[in-house]
Amino acid sequence: MRAGRTICQISAMLKDAGRVLAADATPSRLGVARRLGAEAIDYNQEEPVATIMELTGGIGVDRAIDAVGVDANMPTSGPATRQ
Repeated sequence: MRAGRTICQISAMLKDAGRVLAADATPSRLGVARRLGAEAIDYNQEEPVATIMELTGGIGVDRAIDAVGVDANMPTSGPATRQ
C-alpha cells in the first residue's frame, strides 16, 4: 500500500471534507479507501469523470489531489481510455 494516497485522504477528512472520492484500479487500494470512508471509483469498471459528475449531481469536485507521485500513464483498458 502506498502511503501518499492514504495520507491525502486522511488529511482531507481531518479538514472536514464533506465527501472524499478515490479513483484507482487496484482492489486493495480501493478497499483501503472505502474503509477510510471514501467513495471508491474503479476506473477500469466505470468512466471516472462521468461517475464523479453523477455522484455530485453534475457539480464536480471542489478540490482534487493527484497522489500518484510519478508521471502517470494513461490507462490502456477500461472506460477511462475513451476520453
